[in-house]
Amino acid sequence: MFSYDPTTDVGRFRLRLRDTREQNAFFTDAEVSALIADAGDWRGAVAEGARICLAQIARYARQYSTTRRDGSSESVDETAAATYLERLIDEYEKQSPRLPRLVVRQLGGYPSDPYKVN
Repeated sequence: MFSYDPTTDVGRFRLRLRDTREQNAFFTDAEVSALIADAGDWRGAVAEGARICLAQIARYARQYSTTRRDGSSESVDETAAATYLERLIDEYEKQSPRLPRLVVRQLGGYPSDPYKVN
């Protein structure tokens, strides 16, 4: 299912990732809702959604040169979208309230107490 209302959390997510047209939607409403639930808010979901998009784009993005019929060459950079998504991830990750991440380390074979990592 697809919906787009920029006054809702699903719509805010879609607006930031430009996933606003049903014909070529990248995420379903159920997927967006799951990302929002996992991330804690729509801002964190934007960062997670951008990571998913980045993974898809990174599989095929490349830089290359090609020769036109007139003999001139042209450079093609398909990595620009990946760079944009990386900036989007950084921006929305900073805005999202996140729970502290805990790390458990082992000392002498026994786990130590968890401590907060920034």
